[in-house]
Amino acid sequence: MNDVNSQAPVFRGMTRAELDRQYNNRAYLPNSAELIARYEMLSRPIREMNRSVRLSYGVGPSSALDLYRPADTSTDRLPVHVFVHGGAWQSQSAAESAFVAPSTLAAPGIFVALDFDLVPDARLPSIVEQVQGAIAWLARNVAAHGGDPDQIMVSGHSSGGHLAAMLLTTDWTRYGLPADLIKAGIVVSGMYDLEPVRLTYRNELLKLTPEEAAALSPIRFRPTVVGPILVAVSENETDEFRRQARDVVTAWRDMGADVRFLQLDGLNHFNCIETIADASAPLGESVVRFLRRNRNEGRERVPSR
Repeated sequence: MNDVNSQAPVFRGMTRAELDRQYNNRAYLPNSAELIARYEMLSRPIREMNRSVRLSYGVGPSSALDLYRPADTSTDRLPVHVFVHGGAWQSQSAAESAFVAPSTLAAPGIFVALDFDLVPDARLPSIVEQVQGAIAWLARNVAAHGGDPDQIMVSGHSSGGHLAAMLLTTDWTRYGLPADLIKAGIVVSGMYDLEPVRLTYRNELLKLTPEEAAALSPIRFRPTVVGPILVAVSENETDEFRRQARDVVTAWRDMGADVRFLQLDGLNHFNCIETIADASAPLGESVVRFLRRNRNEGRERVPSR
């Protein structure tokens, strides 16, 4: 990048260097490596205490998921919470996502952590199709593991927030499934408009074209979820991540979706997702409320706040 181009605005008056800083969470938080390492540290005892089943939902070793049932396995047809991990679409795993499970298991519900292919071995359009295929597979097979395919909710964090948002806007009739297959969703610190992402250093790996960025931007599409959607973002995020959260809430509300916004005070991009495990914290309480709502109230809608 030469001196002239480095000063040219590329998005909302920001230069490429400024936009890069907005989307580089690891640089924004100097202790990011330590915060990310906590996911595995917190997940290890959960995996040891709660035995999971490893299931393949497609072809290849990454097309697999970890399914956790609550300790009391006497109840069938439990609601299902599917979590999509973050990692800039290029790192992390289902095993490192076990820390999310406690609030779901306490609800009680079934917790599912997805694995999927990662960049640069796979491109983002195929990753989106892969996670869509995972949900379709679950809808057809989770009953065999005690789950209710009519009570599926989805959550995701960071790049997983983007993938979860794509799931919330998927036309499930293309898979021969009910249009409202997913009953509720929580997206945390995600990216919902990929055009600014395409203009940053991230695209050196993603290699998105303008057309792909548009097609993979969930802010452009009406959610197919009839029930509530929670869009959460941490107080200590970059301006762009906070803007993305506000803008997707506005866009989806304008399309008629039942969407609520939550700012996670005192938290940052990496540690905010830890609170989804705590049923007394706002994120964890939302998981429990959504799962119990699905179980007890069927398709009755919850008014927006």
